[in-house]
Amino acid sequence: MRPPQVLAHDAGSAKALFRRGRARLALGRTEDALADLAAAAAAAPGDGGIARELAAARAARREERAAEARRGIFARAQFIMQVHASQAHGNVFGLPRVHALIQEHLSTCLVGG
Repeated sequence: MRPPQVLAHDAGSAKALFRRGRARLALGRTEDALADLAAAAAAAPGDGGIARELAAARAARREERAAEARRGIFARAQFIMQVHASQAHGNVFGLPRVHALIQEHLSTCLVGG
């Protein structure tokens, strides 16, 4: 039987949850994979393979979140620079202010705030 069929009969099957979690992780469905792998770990707490795969899924989630944060930082910095460029003649945003805003965003995002 395949994992979905097994899970239809036994929702707590550690083996089926583990296999579905690995498949979901391979497909980039990290949050779904984490849910399956955490349930598999709860069903079979001593299984080292499940623990390793759960750790890999958690690492993948951390990397995804870090990549999203990096994209956000640079998008905001680019926006600030565009505002500066469009408003340069009116001196609404001077270069020192733009630099200060970028530093503020970087420190906030890198600290996790």
